[in-house]
Amino acid sequence: ALDWNSSDVSRFTDILCSSGSDRICQAWTPDSLRFRFEDPLDGPAYRLLVARKNGRLTGGIVYRVVERANHIRAGVIMLVAHESAETDAARFCLAAAEHQVLEQNAEVILCLPPPNPLTERALRALGYGESPETYVLLCRMTNRTSEAPPAHDLSQWHYSFVDHDAF
Repeated sequence: ALDWNSSDVSRFTDILCSSGSDRICQAWTPDSLRFRFEDPLDGPAYRLLVARKNGRLTGGIVYRVVERANHIRAGVIMLVAHESAETDAARFCLAAAEHQVLEQNAEVILCLPPPNPLTERALRALGYGESPETYVLLCRMTNRTSEAPPAHDLSQWHYSFVDHDAF
């Protein structure tokens, strides 16, 4: 577990931003990440778990356990990020989070969309399935351009539940 005030949060945000660098997603800073996760208004704080290799932070996840309708306890993994060659970092963090979530009597674990196909494959290998839910992105252009902006190419998007947290 990493404290939100640790200087290593900066390293985690670097990994997080680079893991989605080829797609349109939020550019995180240590302060924006802390603001978003350290003290949420709607329930328990999020935890940041990280993995290290030879002392170097190589990946991490952000998660928490919440209770919802009918007293269902759910572990919700909001972010998974790792250096491109370090999928084991994601696996180790997920295993640690799963252990902690189950210790808190959660009945289900949700992992919201990962930022890249490499992480997605690692999640599938661990048994995470795909939800049948779909989302519609509404885009309103505010100026005219001669070519379609990247926002019109949905393959370029990483829709982040982090900005629209219902958990």
